[in-house]
Amino acid sequence: MAMVLQITTFLQQWLESRPSVKEGPKSSDPVRFGILSTAMINPAGLIHPVETHPNVVIKAIASRDVRNAQKAAKTYKIEKAYGSYEELLADPEIDAVYISLPSGMHAEWAKKALSAGKHALIEKPVSSNGDEAASIFDAAKENNKVAVEAFHWRYHPAAHVVKSLVDSGRDGRVLSTCARMTTPAGSIPKSDIRWQWDLAGGSLMDIAYTVSATRYILGAETRVNVEFAKARPLKRDGRVDEAMEARLQFETDGGLVQSDIKTDMNQSFAGRLVPKVWELPSIRIELEHATI
Repeated sequence: MAMVLQITTFLQQWLESRPSVKEGPKSSDPVRFGILSTAMINPAGLIHPVETHPNVVIKAIASRDVRNAQKAAKTYKIEKAYGSYEELLADPEIDAVYISLPSGMHAEWAKKALSAGKHALIEKPVSSNGDEAASIFDAAKENNKVAVEAFHWRYHPAAHVVKSLVDSGRDGRVLSTCARMTTPAGSIPKSDIRWQWDLAGGSLMDIAYTVSATRYILGAETRVNVEFAKARPLKRDGRVDEAMEARLQFETDGGLVQSDIKTDMNQSFAGRLVPKVWELPSIRIELEHATI
């Protein structure tokens, strides 16, 4: 079953990585992006969306191995390929960078990009911890640039509709929330960087949609209290959370809200064969007079 899931995941990533021919016309003064890394998320995260956006172009891509950068540049018709991230940041024709490096490297290169006068679009999670996140946005303010965490779902109309329903007050205040994000056992290979401690691996970091969605819906930027947090450690490295369950309290205009979150990057199958479709990624919002 693990092999089937890995093959399915690989095929999905391969299909997403294929070059597209649907690029539309561009404006006379588009935002010029550079990409730091040749990660598999690049096509879905930036390359394909840019193809149909009139005000954005991808000007350059960088890798520690220039051959990888050249290969990606050829595949996606990107003008420049660099053999180091520093070279790309020194390019005066780059306005903004997309940082799709491993999570543990986000803070370092986001701050370097901002200091180099580039806006930074940072793949989620924005950093390894809160202090690093604060330092990124401080650097953005100091350099008068924009730093954005690349949680694509936040820009989906469905998210905006749910947010507007909650904010309208039509169904009363929020009483509690429960958010869950899981991936089936075996779908992420053991060698994947998402299991590496030094690169900020683990379920809470990699599938942090649970915390992101909860805070977005509640409009809560301050964590009041962690009632409990229970990790299921990775067997080969107990520092990495294979799964995490936590209960948080957030302060909102309507008072404290209890929020449960669950992340699992190695979710077991029912009877070893049946995917737990009843535990698909979701968020449930309990209000005084309705449930969303």
